[in-house]
Amino acid sequence: MTGSLPVILLSGYPRFPESFGSYGSDGFIAKPFNVDAVIHMVEGCLSNNAELA
Repeated sequence: MTGSLPVILLSGYPRFPESFGSYGSDGFIAKPFNVDAVIHMVEGCLSNNAELA
């Protein structure tokens, strides 16, 4: 049921995906982050997953 929910990782370590992998997430944003970047990432995840929109 929740398998189709998008997951976005946020971390203070900007090389997190390179060092630890994506863990199957749909996106990654390094801290400190720009709010516009978060909004863009969320919109992208929602548009890629039509049943959530």
